[in-house]
Amino acid sequence: MPLGGHRHVSVDVRIIAATNTDLGELVRAGRFREDLFYRIQVIPILLPPLRERREDILPLSQWFLERFGTEYNRPARSISQGAGRILLDYSWPGNIRELRNVIERASIMELGGEISPPSLTIPRHPAAPQRFDFEALGVTRLHDLEEAYIRWTVDRMEGNRTRAAERLGISVRGLRYRLNHETAPH
Repeated sequence: MPLGGHRHVSVDVRIIAATNTDLGELVRAGRFREDLFYRIQVIPILLPPLRERREDILPLSQWFLERFGTEYNRPARSISQGAGRILLDYSWPGNIRELRNVIERASIMELGGEISPPSLTIPRHPAAPQRFDFEALGVTRLHDLEEAYIRWTVDRMEGNRTRAAERLGISVRGLRYRLNHETAPH
């Protein structure tokens, strides 16, 4: 009966519960009610963690990217090959929620049409160090890496060269010099 109502209303409800804990073990240890366990243990669905389902990482990432593109009114995007490699190399201790958060941040922060490695804020994790394939990213010389990082920083600072220079730890004059000479052969 709804609050303030005078008639009973029929409802058909399905409850789906999820946990990353072995509830059967908790029941045996006396830390979870056995009757509640059997009420919710009708159809168990065991889903391995994301780190054991590597084939799902990129499709889920693309799905999240499209979802956040719609939600934040951002253009349709793709995930660069280098960013995809980083996503696949990471161990995802936070599982799909962590992947969702990483893609949401990248969707908000990336200004270009493709999610690139610098847009991914994945913490370094000893079990899965990040590996960059610089050649796949078009970086074959140290100069290319410096140029890409400077451009990325200037983009992140929305073109504000003073802030970009501060972030890079160089003077505005030094930044201007590098931007003007980055196409010169080295």
